[in-house]
Amino acid sequence: LTSREGIMRGGESGTSLIQSGKPMQSPLYLAITREHEDDWPVMPPKENDKLSKEQIA
Repeated sequence: LTSREGIMRGGESGTSLIQSGKPMQSPLYLAITREHEDDWPVMPPKENDKLSKEQIA
């Protein structure tokens, strides 16, 4: 998450972390809000508290 190009290019999967025009469907948003498929890795890990609305904003 150090550059726009890196975010749009994605990581090992090649999937962009941001979906243009669909922010609430973006993998990054889904991961940090935990509104994703159960087989996704949890970010932050379950042993940590969920991010607050202020942290997500």
